[in-house]
Amino acid sequence: MPAIKPTHTAIKAARVAGRYSIDGQPGLYLRVRENGAKTWEVRSDAGGVRRYKLLGRLDALTYDDAKDQATAIRRAKTEGTNVIAAEREAARAAVVAAEVARVDHERAESLRPTVGSIAKKYLGVFVAENRRAQGRKRSAAEDQRLYNRYIAPKLKNVRLAELTTRMVAAWRDEIEAPTERRKAIAVLRALLSQAVSDGLAESNPVMGIKSAPSNTRSRVLTDDEIKATWAASVVEGVRPAMLTALKLQLLTGQRAGEVLALRWTDIDDKAKTWTIPAAIAKNGRAHVVPLSPQAWALIDLQPRSAGLVFTAHRAIGRVSSSAFAQVVPRLRKELSLAHFTSHDLRRTATTRMAGLKVAPHVLEAILNHASGIVSGVAAVYNHEAYSAEKRVALEAWGREVVRIGAGEPAASNVVAMHSAAAA
Repeated sequence: MPAIKPTHTAIKAARVAGRYSIDGQPGLYLRVRENGAKTWEVRSDAGGVRRYKLLGRLDALTYDDAKDQATAIRRAKTEGTNVIAAEREAARAAVVAAEVARVDHERAESLRPTVGSIAKKYLGVFVAENRRAQGRKRSAAEDQRLYNRYIAPKLKNVRLAELTTRMVAAWRDEIEAPTERRKAIAVLRALLSQAVSDGLAESNPVMGIKSAPSNTRSRVLTDDEIKATWAASVVEGVRPAMLTALKLQLLTGQRAGEVLALRWTDIDDKAKTWTIPAAIAKNGRAHVVPLSPQAWALIDLQPRSAGLVFTAHRAIGRVSSSAFAQVVPRLRKELSLAHFTSHDLRRTATTRMAGLKVAPHVLEAILNHASGIVSGVAAVYNHEAYSAEKRVALEAWGREVVRIGAGEPAASNVVAMHSAAAA
């Protein structure tokens, strides 16, 4: 069996398959396998039988380590000690070395914190107390819920040094409910601000991030998307009443929260109107919505056994915004539609009514906007509700939705606003 010197050059030059003894190290061998892999082995003769024990691969075990292990095994045999015990000691030493390496690695990683690690450190009492000091009332449990629901699934393992504004914006755009999106951004911003304060991060990429997703500000549904949404009757994981609520939002152009808060006492069966109380309206101003025949038909289909038109599943009370926010994603998935949110239904109704030549001031009245075309001093003294004009516009839009749903060609895109004056 060939012998080689214990030098890097000699060991590297050994390429022919076989075992090579090492000069000055009896019992230690370098084995070259047919595939070129090199390992260290130690010879053990017992009972007239020659055996070779694998010590490790050349790329994982240096010559000095292999020599030390072979010497320990040889000494144990010479001194009459238990060879197995010596091998176990060598194995224990290897385990200790691996554990030291692991601890060193974890220590190094701890110097590169993640979103998850700072959340574990700061979330809860610290953030909640900080919020209360700022006059805000959200609880530690609510912050934890927002983190678990929105932040952790996407950003938990991201290193702070690698977190960018673009990544945060992409994460933000995936949160459907506007209120939930705003609150989740606030939690993430608070966490990162404290990390910057403690020197764990160089900057806070959430600063300057707006709560409104950039990719949905001008989203208006196409005819095909309106048709598919209007025709939807069965969507996995969505109650029919929630699909009806979406369609009512499309027909009336009102906010999702206002639709979900609709009570039977807000409905005037005779006048076919829906009054949104000031306590519910976003701008704090009561708002009367004329109901088109299509909108009335949707409402009239709902059971009148509860105070709310759209009740929560297996519960008494209003459907939460976060629960309602899950309806559109499931609808989109079922119908293979491009991204849109429930708020885009409001924008679609507004835009399409403008296409029907509804006057801007009438659109603002339908949307219950506090300012805009009629603003400033004029808004203070102009108390005209445009009730008749709103009804004409919403009824025209209701007919347009039915036409689109039926796939019929457009007859005219002009609302006969003069009929309002005659009404």
